[in-house]
Amino acid sequence: MKGFIMVVLFFMIALLSMAQEQAVQYYDKSHKKTNNKADANSYTITTLQRDGSTIERSYTMGDTLTSEKHYQNFAGAKEGKYLRNGVYRYWHLNGQLASEAIYIGNELEGKRTTWHENGQVQYEEFYVKGNLQDALKGYYNDGKVRRLEVYKAGKMVKGEVYSREGGIIPYVPASELPEFPGGETKLLKFLSTNVKYPKSARPAKVSGIVILSFTVGKDGTIEGIKFEKKVHPDLDAEALRVVQAMPNWKPGTEEGEIVPTVYTLPIRFTIR
Repeated sequence: MKGFIMVVLFFMIALLSMAQEQAVQYYDKSHKKTNNKADANSYTITTLQRDGSTIERSYTMGDTLTSEKHYQNFAGAKEGKYLRNGVYRYWHLNGQLASEAIYIGNELEGKRTTWHENGQVQYEEFYVKGNLQDALKGYYNDGKVRRLEVYKAGKMVKGEVYSREGGIIPYVPASELPEFPGGETKLLKFLSTNVKYPKSARPAKVSGIVILSFTVGKDGTIEGIKFEKKVHPDLDAEALRVVQAMPNWKPGTEEGEIVPTVYTLPIRFTIR
């Protein structure tokens, strides 16, 4: 009996230990962290593995799984310092797998596949150290070939787009990122003019790069701003202020159609 009790206690302690390795975080509709479940639009469960790696799963408030991300080191999670390493998966809200890819050392490696909501393959790509390589294949939602492209070290060397009937049609990129009015040069000028190093951060002499991501809507408006990497509360607040002050962007496209697109923007702070 004593041995049995010891075994039961051992497993109870192990289960409690595993439970302590999980953390739940709620987010509102703007993807800002909230401690109020009633205000939440989604939540994530972060699980620390025994080997030090981390799995982050995101859910709707209806408990529908929307993403699963693997990180090599999650120790700097509070500062947004993530090292992607392993499988990344996203799901459509109907439960159908939307995309699956593998990251090694924060870079895409090997095959990446995306699917339409009906389960048909949308794109098949192959990556080597973060660069597209060899054939990229795109498909309509009925399974017919939509595009064929050939890449070498991340650069396209051949590309064709097809109609549903199979004929070659004028080429358009599979996707185009949103663009600041006037392009990258104007974006850099806007940042250099508007980003101010906060006086309150000078005593700490902090430098670094704050990374934010946001969605550019179909009408060019910026929404859903979130931090991918934080540096210091005052620098983070200044970076957020500048992004919120930006004018509307030229929206991104997918297969020639205007779509909401996520854009990632690094903002550098140096003390002089």
